[in-house]
Amino acid sequence: MGDTASVTSVAKASNENINNETVSFNNSIEPLTNTDISTVILVNNPLGARLYDSEGKLVTNRRLGSWTSWYTDKKRVANKNSNVSNSIWKGVYYRVSTNEYVRAYDVVNPLYNQPR
Repeated sequence: MGDTASVTSVAKASNENINNETVSFNNSIEPLTNTDISTVILVNNPLGARLYDSEGKLVTNRRLGSWTSWYTDKKRVANKNSNVSNSIWKGVYYRVSTNEYVRAYDVVNPLYNQPR
């Protein structure tokens, strides 16, 4: 998935120009990488684990309780190009509901493999 830019004039050598050329550049780093998994994670943060929606926005009205276990079926990596609301927290997330994720920072990941 590359982008293109049109260049009107580029100096090639003394008094010689390349006109109306198209230049391509690679912009193919995916912002989010999802991996299917089947495991249980354990919240190991004494304050609980904050939740984030699928767009990376903080869910402000609740969090997962300390020392609780949760089944997860998806591991998500948010890289530098993702739209996670807080750029400090880019990294690994685990899905704990249809549209909610928890940071790997707040859990023991993964606790053990859990067939489903």
